[in-house]
Amino acid sequence: MNTFLNKTASHLISKYNENLEHLLIVLPNKRAGLFLKQELSKLIKNPIWLPEIVGTEDFIEQTSSAEIIDNLTQLFELYECYKSISHEPETFEDFSKWGQILLHDFNEIDRYLIPPDKFFKEINDIRAIEVWNLGDKELSDFQKQYLKFWDELSNLYAAYKTTLESKNMAYQGMAFRKVAEEIAEDPEFFIENKIPQWQKIIFVGFNALNQAEETIISSLIKQNKAEILWDADKYYLEDDLQESGFFLRKYIKKEIFSPFNWINDKFNQTTKNIEIIGVPQQIGQAKYLSSILSKIDSTDNYKDTAIVLADENMLIPVMQSIPDEIQNVNVTMGYPLKNTSLTIFFETIFQLFMNAEKFGSKDTLTYHYKDLINLFRLPFSNVIIGNKTIEQLNSKIIQQNWVFINNDKLQFINDALPFKLPVRATILDLISISKTIVSIGKEHYQQLIKKNTSSSFHLELEYLFQFSKLFNQLELLLTQQDAITSFKGFYSIFRQLLSSFSIELYGEPLQGLQIMGMLETRNIDFKNVIIVGANEGVLPKGKTFNSFIPYDLKNAYQLPTHYEKDAVYAYHFYRLIQNAENIFITHNTETNEFGSGEQSRFITQIEHELNSSKKPNIKIAKKLINYPTSKFEQSNISIKKTDEVVNRIKEILSNQLSPTALNTYINCPLDFYYKYILKINEEDDVEETIEHNTFGSFIHEIFEQLYKEFINIELKEEHIKLMLKNASKVTYDVFSNNFSDVELKSGKNLLIYSVAQTYINNFLKKELNLVKKSQQALVVKSLEQKLDYTTNYGSEGNTVKLSGTIDRVDSVGRLNRIIDYKTGSVEPAELKIKELDELLLPNKKNKAFQILFYALLYHKNNSTFLNETTECNAGIISFRKLTNDFMKFNLNGEGKITAELLTDFENQIKTICEEMIDIEIPFTHNSSSKYCKFCN
Repeated sequence: MNTFLNKTASHLISKYNENLEHLLIVLPNKRAGLFLKQELSKLIKNPIWLPEIVGTEDFIEQTSSAEIIDNLTQLFELYECYKSISHEPETFEDFSKWGQILLHDFNEIDRYLIPPDKFFKEINDIRAIEVWNLGDKELSDFQKQYLKFWDELSNLYAAYKTTLESKNMAYQGMAFRKVAEEIAEDPEFFIENKIPQWQKIIFVGFNALNQAEETIISSLIKQNKAEILWDADKYYLEDDLQESGFFLRKYIKKEIFSPFNWINDKFNQTTKNIEIIGVPQQIGQAKYLSSILSKIDSTDNYKDTAIVLADENMLIPVMQSIPDEIQNVNVTMGYPLKNTSLTIFFETIFQLFMNAEKFGSKDTLTYHYKDLINLFRLPFSNVIIGNKTIEQLNSKIIQQNWVFINNDKLQFINDALPFKLPVRATILDLISISKTIVSIGKEHYQQLIKKNTSSSFHLELEYLFQFSKLFNQLELLLTQQDAITSFKGFYSIFRQLLSSFSIELYGEPLQGLQIMGMLETRNIDFKNVIIVGANEGVLPKGKTFNSFIPYDLKNAYQLPTHYEKDAVYAYHFYRLIQNAENIFITHNTETNEFGSGEQSRFITQIEHELNSSKKPNIKIAKKLINYPTSKFEQSNISIKKTDEVVNRIKEILSNQLSPTALNTYINCPLDFYYKYILKINEEDDVEETIEHNTFGSFIHEIFEQLYKEFINIELKEEHIKLMLKNASKVTYDVFSNNFSDVELKSGKNLLIYSVAQTYINNFLKKELNLVKKSQQALVVKSLEQKLDYTTNYGSEGNTVKLSGTIDRVDSVGRLNRIIDYKTGSVEPAELKIKELDELLLPNKKNKAFQILFYALLYHKNNSTFLNETTECNAGIISFRKLTNDFMKFNLNGEGKITAELLTDFENQIKTICEEMIDIEIPFTHNSSSKYCKFCN
């Protein structure tokens, strides 16, 4: 296979055979250097010194006298300059959000040798026009600040470069500019002093040169010190509309690059088989790889095959989808440390501290239960803390309803943890805690490795090693810088530094199947190419414009816009194809939430431009892969009763049967089975905000305390006024017994607490009006009265114990009332029925059933409740619907509770009980009820 690097090696041997060791080969990236050395080794018969092979940035670093600093150091240095020229500087965390964009712009300005003074003046003029007001209208303060910001950019750029030069440091763009300017000013001096060791510099396989690179290469060629080898094809070079040849068409016109060597014609002369495959989802594409690989000759263990990831986030599913029988797999991409499970752990730790600072203060951290629970749920927490300890801590937090954790609560937590959560902490303390956690994890995995040589433990140790390096670097940076003052600022820097760390994966670079990113394929050719994830917005990236420089100004100064960046990706895409024989391209057929997700426009281009009618040597096939979808059907679960189940039901009925349990059975027998037979209930959790049922119980308790002194006496105006006076304190006492002042003074809890006060006051005012206007005495007979009644059912004489708590029983003159308080909304229609059998309809008349149940209980426990001298009602008072007053149970237009009615109702309950213990009637889901998680 006549590849580009094969031709390059042949050219070097034939032209520079005697002087190879005096050559410097400069490639766009380091990866291609390994393959070039391999090609040279094939052609060399005798021992020889190879030329030095470097990437572009290494070449600049060698020829620049300044130290090229990393991105984070650049940001810190820029912030110091910003503080020195700004009258009201922002905090570092706010600055870092736009400081990164500024660094990118400064890099581009220098790489493209833009004259800064003129350039920044034009930016200022453009921004001034944006806020220009017609007439005499004054600029607003915001507009003045806006213009001031743009005016400061020029000064910031100058100050930044001066500061770095004084420290003999540079960012990459600055280094590129310095080398380009030095060589343009005096090329002979530069050659003699900076690169005397090399007789010739060969620039290999470049496509899109920035202005600094073009100046350097041109100057060296003029001095006969350099040569450039291009890699192009007539197909895109001669077509002015083909964006992949956008840069090369510019260079071929320049005399300095003449002769423009090595223009191929492979799209017209070589046979190619292109298969375009649409597959749903990323994971679907990864899984389909095994089918593609089965079509490729594996004689040399896929030596000439590359899987190229357009979307580098697909690395892990792709690695996991490679068939086990493929022995040699080389992953050229490092696995980003930010994608490991340990990153989630440390991010959760830092979130814990950020929230602790927010809920407390810098001097007194107050931890939030959710942050701790989230931390305990992580797999790595199980490794360093232990499952048993985590269960104990979770149980304590939930049982004690700890929302905010400090003081004694924190001491309890710390006694159980292998690392300590401090009451107060600096950022360096946070790093120290992180390093302690790394040490604990390291010791744990080393112990496991002694017992078991599983490679997964070695990988976990590698993760920990990388995090140890990261925290050491952060510690060094923060001891030298005082810009970061908050945990939030530290977290921002942690995220930025984290993105630069990756874990080198396995493989022999020159053997077997290659897994690569798109940019790593530069200069390297493969017989078989599989491009994965070729969707629009991924390949190419799309019109992202993360810059302070206006688009029109970029255009005017020939700075790269989205068009140039797309052209770069187009070149890499077509260059991959031009030397390959078998090309497989997969794309995701599923659209995302924004409706996008179509195939890359590069695919559409080759479908139209490289089809067999225009290129007979190229065959294009297209197919869509559809995985069978499973149709979701709700489970029709039916649980047959056994003798043990029937006995358990009899036991429940004889011990206690509440109206809630009866309503549960009526609504869904299967739900009753889960809750009362199997005792499966919702998982306990801390109540951070007051839940609905808790709120209701608080209201009941408040009324019980307010009325307890006035039971069985005729209520007077002064009694209710006294209750109104005490209502605020009683309400506060009840709420504060369960929630702290901190929890009640903000957010939803404050709103709920205020609602409770409103409900209490409004009800007491209604009560006061009733006493004022009524000619009859109002007497509260009982509050929160717990009652039960045992009766027999069925032919065997089984017993059922009916139990319940009645919120209030009172009398207004001759009228006895059984009242249930509801904090939710209730309408009178919910208590109205035409026939008693309606109470047995699921999800229809639950509240009416409950009210009648309480009336039955009270009647069975009070013989004087129903007599000839009194009238009886049962009903609901809804605090949310107080305008409805007392809403009473109503049967066919009649609201009176009678002994006959209660007897019929009791018989209904007995019928339900008989059905419950009937072994022939299974527990089934009621189709009119909602499906719970067990049926789903």
